[in-house]
Amino acid sequence: MDSFVCSVEGFGSNGALNLVDSALLKINMWCRRQLKNYHLYFSQANCSIFESMLNLVLLSAANLNDDDEESMLIGTPPGSSAESTLIHILVVRSIQVAYKHALIAADGQSKAEFKHPLILLASELKLLVEKECSAFSPVLHKYYPEAGRVALTVFHLLYGQQLELFLEGTDHSENLKEILGASSSFELCIAQKLYSMYGEAAGSSLSNFLKPYMIDRFSSSIILQWLHAQHENVLEWTKRTIEIEDWEPLSVHRKLATSMVEVFRIVEETIDQFFNSSLPLDIVHLRSLLIGITSSLQVYLLHMENQQVSRATLLPVAPVLTRYAESVNPFARRKPIEPAVREEKVANKLNNLTIPQLCVKLNTLQYIRDQLDTIEEGIKQSWVDVQSAVGLLDYLSYMASEGATSKSSPSDESIDELFTIFDDVRRTAVNITDTILNFIGELLSLCSPQFTPIS
Repeated sequence: MDSFVCSVEGFGSNGALNLVDSALLKINMWCRRQLKNYHLYFSQANCSIFESMLNLVLLSAANLNDDDEESMLIGTPPGSSAESTLIHILVVRSIQVAYKHALIAADGQSKAEFKHPLILLASELKLLVEKECSAFSPVLHKYYPEAGRVALTVFHLLYGQQLELFLEGTDHSENLKEILGASSSFELCIAQKLYSMYGEAAGSSLSNFLKPYMIDRFSSSIILQWLHAQHENVLEWTKRTIEIEDWEPLSVHRKLATSMVEVFRIVEETIDQFFNSSLPLDIVHLRSLLIGITSSLQVYLLHMENQQVSRATLLPVAPVLTRYAESVNPFARRKPIEPAVREEKVANKLNNLTIPQLCVKLNTLQYIRDQLDTIEEGIKQSWVDVQSAVGLLDYLSYMASEGATSKSSPSDESIDELFTIFDDVRRTAVNITDTILNFIGELLSLCSPQFTPIS
């Protein structure tokens, strides 16, 4: 078969090869085309075939065409071997092809799902990143240690270009918050993968291609506006629900006010939306969140406090024979005391201060203090997760700046100081509790028949 000579074209040149070499060359070229789109043709299930095909292609790594490195999104690091250069090219080319497919798919789904293409694109790319890191990077790392960094950098750069075009031409669309959240989530995914692969090792020339999205420049004011709107809604709902509260027990087993349960439900929904926005958060946003929660609860407590009456209103009216003012001069004629008449407003309040209603109020006040403790603990735990995400984004900036010092995070002491605002709510709840208890004590001591007795 060596007598058969074939004229073949491959790797940018023409040549004459025997039949066997010609067949091997064609197989190698076909394998290389497959590997330039390995995201489409391979997966975790056939990863062994992927590695075998890669080994076959690497046998001719020295036969690279200069055109392969032209128009590369990310150039190979200086001093790279022929094998490393080939794998670098395969990774970049395959990701570029996969990105184009994801971009087309996101545009198509956008019309059907009524979501912005950038939101869907971020989700598609996160799946590709997961596939890259779980199936392909472990294999490629054996031959090219920087393969994972190259892949993640290309993913980050491609999406960043699309995001930059959007932000330059945006007219502050209504879904800007969701787009920034999806972008931040994708960038966080990239940072997590980079850190898990390479730790804090900096100094790679590939870091020059990392350009952090700086989402916080656009999202910070959006978050504050959203918080302000949420606070207004919660405050309005609190005022409305407390006005119609009749202080009847929620159930046989939960003898507290329905209105307070609803207020905390809305507060918890706001907290969940705040931390699930996927946007970069800082201490200013946390302070605004806590102020809004405190304001709503203080309005509720103030209404409860205004419903109470002075203990003096419980005192019985003086008898007829003693309705005279005392005089210093025993011989002077004493003036009769004008009989005191309770104001209608006070009388109405007294009618609504029965023992069962007061007990519901006491239970509600205790519920406020318990729920406040639970909310504080939950927010602190969520803030720890936020700081972890902030640390990863700082790590990405650290890598991009080749080891420049990143901004420091707020200390635990400064965060704890923010939560002292909840102490004002706790003190108010305790004071109202004492007022109600004293009122009940005075009420029981007088045993007035106009009040419902304790059952």
